[in-house]
Amino acid sequence: MPTIALDAAERRDLLGRFLRYVRIDTQSDENSTASPSTEKQKDLARLLVEELKQLGCADATVDEWGYVFATVPSNLPAAHSSAGKVVPVIGLVAHMDTYHGTLGAGVSPQVIESYQGGDIALPGDPRQVIRFSDNPNLAKCVGHTIVTSDGTTLLGADDKAGIAEIMTAVAWLGKHPEYNLKLVGYLDDGEPFGASKPPVPVVGRLEDLNDVIDGYRVTRVIIAFSRARHQQILDVVRACADRGVRVNIVPRLFEILSSQTAMDDVEGIPLLD
Repeated sequence: MPTIALDAAERRDLLGRFLRYVRIDTQSDENSTASPSTEKQKDLARLLVEELKQLGCADATVDEWGYVFATVPSNLPAAHSSAGKVVPVIGLVAHMDTYHGTLGAGVSPQVIESYQGGDIALPGDPRQVIRFSDNPNLAKCVGHTIVTSDGTTLLGADDKAGIAEIMTAVAWLGKHPEYNLKLVGYLDDGEPFGASKPPVPVVGRLEDLNDVIDGYRVTRVIIAFSRARHQQILDVVRACADRGVRVNIVPRLFEILSSQTAMDDVEGIPLLD
């Protein structure tokens, strides 16, 4: 899939979404047995539903557990070669909660436009500095916009950056007829088949991968924050390679900063090849 280049207005919208989302406190609670672990996470969920509806996703909804669902409606013209056919579907997924151990309220983002290199001081706590020498991937960011917290809270880029990317992809997809995206299910060894919490169908366990690939005509598998052991992930990668299915892994923020691996994306969402 080719990389989509956003124009200047779309990039401004992407940044605006991210800054809007990180200012909403969604700090999690590791001691909670509720889902979501904190009720305030639904504040962001409700905002996302409204924005998705404005972007044309009429079925956007949030359930009692705080999960937001929406479908980008197909806009294929009747004369298009794929109209009326079964085409591959892609689910774009990100989480709203932020780390339980660091304050998530009162986030004050620092936006550095056209970063020119060097260390980055966090203005709310000058003792905290992102060292250029300790983060070699900062060299790849020269000339680009960098967003940090002010040092007194977390930023929440994990995974509000992913949410902003998905929302921007939804906006972009509304202008293009090439794709119709819908989350159809996932593999999980930690949930029973057909589990309804979360209410996205568990279509099998990892051992069912080959059957699921065949049954759903899968062309691409994305591993996102998997709880599987390293060897299991390697087995998934090998099984997909044997069947001609492309595999990507959604990286965490620190993996993006430290990785020397080639990066790809799905409509702007970073993936490790």
